[in-house]
Amino acid sequence: MICIPQKPDPTEAADLQPSITAVVLTHNRTERCQDSIRHNSKTLSGFNSRILLINNGKLPISPSGLSSKVPFDVVNCGTNLGIAARNIALSNQTSEFLLMMDDDAYISPDHVQQMVMTFRLDPSIAAVSFRIRNAEENESCLLPTVFHGCACGFRSSALREIGGYPTDFMYYGEEYCVAFRLYQKGYHIVRLDGTKHIFHAKDNKGRDKDRIIRLLVRNNIRTWSSLFPRSKILAASLDTLQRYALVARKENAFKGFIMGCTEIPRAIIGGLRDRVPLSSETFDRITMANQILSTCRLLKAGGIHEAIICSTGKFPSIWLEHFKNNGISIKSFWDTNTCWRGQKIHGVPVITSDQVGDWKTACQQHDTGKLAWIAGTGSLTENDFWKETFKSAGIFPSNASATAESTLSSGNFDLLHDCNLSVFIP
Repeated sequence: MICIPQKPDPTEAADLQPSITAVVLTHNRTERCQDSIRHNSKTLSGFNSRILLINNGKLPISPSGLSSKVPFDVVNCGTNLGIAARNIALSNQTSEFLLMMDDDAYISPDHVQQMVMTFRLDPSIAAVSFRIRNAEENESCLLPTVFHGCACGFRSSALREIGGYPTDFMYYGEEYCVAFRLYQKGYHIVRLDGTKHIFHAKDNKGRDKDRIIRLLVRNNIRTWSSLFPRSKILAASLDTLQRYALVARKENAFKGFIMGCTEIPRAIIGGLRDRVPLSSETFDRITMANQILSTCRLLKAGGIHEAIICSTGKFPSIWLEHFKNNGISIKSFWDTNTCWRGQKIHGVPVITSDQVGDWKTACQQHDTGKLAWIAGTGSLTENDFWKETFKSAGIFPSNASATAESTLSSGNFDLLHDCNLSVFIP
């Protein structure tokens, strides 16, 4: 467990004099970029910091057109390098820490203070994740052991050690590749829960849904091919294809899905070419196999052999296999994403609704002690939703984790080691 002060003294943080470079990536969103620089430079003005604005758009951005409270540089790439443009910060900057930001993310001084204190107190922490919220809801990565990429902090030396961001992804899904490679080196990734949410404006200007789906399909499968055990690549890839086929249908972006499928052979070849597989222990932690094993033991000890998984998550096929091998039959998945309506995963039906009341009613329709619900395989935001839903229905987890609660109370949550499954038994 890693403990840090929940509210570090600003004067103490200033005395540490950390060197921070905020790397802001933008692409043809000049007004949004200007607003981001104005706001975030005020936040950074109390620190030994600077801003590196990397412009992936075709039209150059002039420094004279930007208002900043801290020193800043502008790099006009002249072409769209995608997420790989962030690696410019590794070659041109000597800052101790990097704050990677999209041009529509807005930070506060608390975020920077907590990030600095966390890095300084434990050298094993390579990356800091934040709680993210847009105008409507909280956001988090679909796999709970991976950080959200719109705003995150890095120890520069650690990011440099893994070679930075992938150079052939363009955009989307790079968080998985970066997180897995950091875990591979033995580093920790911590989410700071002692600060308020970073606001993500989630500006959709210039975002092509077909292109997004195409890149998500290609980049995900490339990552699985590069890092997953060979026996798990196919299952993970099929889960990816099923999910994004449904998302594409919902978003009217099926053309992008087909285009992504045509790029799969090249993605697999690229992944296998650069293949450095995760250890079995690290892979099991990332995909929560260790949590599933302990959950199955708990259920069988209580005479329960059937369960419902709340949230399909990133790798439902892998989770189904683990539960089956450990003697637990999964009767269904529950999911709030209605793109899954009427679908099955290896014959297991997916029940969907976006109404909280429907889930409360469903909870009350099951016999006491005959079946369990398992939450924790979805995003951290989804997992919190299920915990609150069961709590409101008067059902509480049967396996409360003292470690996770203690870590959360310190304002610090280790994504790889503190993510756990919650078991609800009516």
